[in-house]
Amino acid sequence: MDETQCWITECQDAGDGTGDVIVTLPPDFIAQMGLKIGDELNLEVVDGVIVLTQKSTPS
Repeated sequence: MDETQCWITECQDAGDGTGDVIVTLPPDFIAQMGLKIGDELNLEVVDGVIVLTQKSTPS
């Protein structure tokens, strides 16, 4: 992806004591990425920003 885009969302505590958070992805992000239930994402932090990319599916 050559063009960088930004979405802002909130993280919610999972409430199970693990320190995990739940991130609700905005509908426009889901649509633009072409995501569907069961898709997996890569998550990395670059310069303090969380970057999500769709994992490649095996051929």
